[in-house]
Amino acid sequence: MEHLTRDQFAEHLNTTFKIYVTPETSVEAELTEVSEIRKRPRQEAFSLLFLALTDTPFEQAAYQVEHPTLGSDILFLVPIEKTGKGIYYEVLFNRLTDD
Repeated sequence: MEHLTRDQFAEHLNTTFKIYVTPETSVEAELTEVSEIRKRPRQEAFSLLFLALTDTPFEQAAYQVEHPTLGSDILFLVPIEKTGKGIYYEVLFNRLTDD
């Protein structure tokens, strides 16, 4: 997943990702939102929102996240809301670009 763009994530909106809470334990999560990209000279920022299908929250931390098409990478997930459906986690991207 290294250096994936906002548009690449958007193509997989409403699909299932696996979040590895431990190397042996994963939780399924649906990508429910991809924010609009904010571009500044040589900088881009966007966010992802995942709905983890679990009642047990896991801590804000870096986790391995895997998708059948996009591959696997370590992303920093922050819990933001618990609902009857599960727990929402946000991933923020704020990085320099070559533009």
